[in-house]
Amino acid sequence: DIMEDVKLIMEPAEAGSKLAVEYLQFTKVYNCSFEATAINDLLTATARDLQVFGDELGGAGTITVVTELADGIPSRELDPDKLRMAFFNLCKNAIEALNEFKTENACLTLRTREDKRLTRIEVIDNGPGMPEEIANNLFTAFKTKKEGGTGLGLTICKKIIDIHGGNIRCETGKDGTKFIVEI
Repeated sequence: DIMEDVKLIMEPAEAGSKLAVEYLQFTKVYNCSFEATAINDLLTATARDLQVFGDELGGAGTITVVTELADGIPSRELDPDKLRMAFFNLCKNAIEALNEFKTENACLTLRTREDKRLTRIEVIDNGPGMPEEIANNLFTAFKTKKEGGTGLGLTICKKIIDIHGGNIRCETGKDGTKFIVEI
């Protein structure tokens, strides 16, 4: 009985703690330190971290993280720490979905290209896509269908992209989901 009581107390406390951390991250988003940043280098480092995350979540080799980075992407004045947090969180969601749905040959691709003086970054997964009600509320704070989620992760991602003068959008269908970021 005592262990059940402890569990009843711990679950909401852990959820509250997670919410507090994400809220603090949300408020820190506005304190950016811009510097010359090579987006391909940032995405390469993020991809390495994501591969480790995927291996730990689903087992080694269950999810492959691939980079397809265009040559000649110029450095831009960006906040590398904030952007890395945004891309990691965006990709983390994809990896969790690929794992949850046990996607066969699960793959997450980070792709760049230069597009009319903007850098276009695509985050593509080969999962089953998202239901319309989720896709329509991706960037709305506190809206989530994810068990234990706070609904702030993608809101924080969008805010970081907005602060960089960029935009983010999502395309989803039965063959996967693609987030497109232009900075």
